[in-house]
Amino acid sequence: MEELICLGRALRSVKDSYKTILVDCLTLWMSNLFFEYPDQDETISEIVDDFFLSIDKFEETIIIVSNELGMGIVPENKLARVYRDSLGFLNQRIAGRADEVYMLFSGIPVRIK
Repeated sequence: MEELICLGRALRSVKDSYKTILVDCLTLWMSNLFFEYPDQDETISEIVDDFFLSIDKFEETIIIVSNELGMGIVPENKLARVYRDSLGFLNQRIAGRADEVYMLFSGIPVRIK
């Protein structure tokens, strides 16, 4: 299944259908939210919160992929900085909820949590 915006709704729709769900990826999802709802932080926050509520109700395995954008240079463009920071907060929030967290360096998985 593919969902560009409402990941929470998508997870709820397959709740009893699969033992494992792959969400790939939060980076693209955040980009979709920024383009769909420019200058609407409250709407984006509601959609993200709905995603986290659906995770809480999903009792099986969810594998979530994201990219780390905060380890590079600070972007000159304001929108790029806001995007980078928003994705960083989203990554922190999802990592805080996760049982396991891995980061890949040159294709080598390193367990963070």
